[in-house]
Amino acid sequence: MACLLCSISVYAHDFEVGGIYYNKLSSTEVEVTYRGSRYDSYTNEYTGSVVIPERVTYSGTTYSVTSIGKRAFEGCDGLTEVTIPNSVTSIGDYVFSSCSGLTSITIPNSVTSIGNYAFFSCIGLTEVTIPNSITSIGSNAFDGCIGLTEIRVEATTPPAVGFLAFEFVDKSIPVYVPKGSVEAYRNAPVWQRFTNITDGTPSVQFIYEGKVLETGDVVEVYEFDASLNEMPWHVGFQNNVGTDVEVIMSFESYDNRYPNLMGMGMGDAASICVAGQCKAGENVVSPPFAINAAGEPYSELHVAFMIMSDMLCG
Repeated sequence: MACLLCSISVYAHDFEVGGIYYNKLSSTEVEVTYRGSRYDSYTNEYTGSVVIPERVTYSGTTYSVTSIGKRAFEGCDGLTEVTIPNSVTSIGDYVFSSCSGLTSITIPNSVTSIGNYAFFSCIGLTEVTIPNSITSIGSNAFDGCIGLTEIRVEATTPPAVGFLAFEFVDKSIPVYVPKGSVEAYRNAPVWQRFTNITDGTPSVQFIYEGKVLETGDVVEVYEFDASLNEMPWHVGFQNNVGTDVEVIMSFESYDNRYPNLMGMGMGDAASICVAGQCKAGENVVSPPFAINAAGEPYSELHVAFMIMSDMLCG
């Protein structure tokens, strides 16, 4: 009998599919868990990049994955990246505790709570985005995440945060919050310990000839090949948000022989929307000028442009 009980306890998880272990919560729902009878029964059962599915089918039954159970990934220092599906509503206690190799975590807008010690000592994490669905963050949730360089919080009302949730996290790193919410965060328990709470989130960097431009900067360009029908220059857009961004620019151009002939007048805005979720990296855009309005080649072309603003498309 003792041996039989031992055999049963080794496989405390209910089933495994695709290298992920599950416990049944009901006839239709499961949670992600660890392998074996205890979280430390096995070492590094999860490694590399793990994508948790919204649904999983086992023995002819399909279950919805609604939570990540207590200690599910704890101590898996070979784990580097986790994508959590929109079906998950909670991240339990100690879930990613001591996952020192974890560098990227995607928390969907379905999760409402992060448990105690959930990301304790995840020293490889450099940034984290807390979606606006999160209403509570447990005690010591990000304690010891010494590699964090920025935090983004999407909720206009500061989530309730437990004791020492960000202990040993550098309090001078930027914490990006929704516009109009800065004062609320500066006055909220625990959040108020951060000294660099910033209005809004970083969106786009405008790069011209290696220089990062700020809104309001004017750039003048003088040298062109008069035989070309296109402008031999461009502006590179570096997206840091991962969503569509609308860029408003103002352009001016003229030929010194024809000072009254303008390609576009300064103050005439060109609206450029970078398409397709604005993927990371440079998106190259050239201004829509009416080149050579007089029907003759430019002898000496003057061009200036100004970054007017950028905003989320929608």
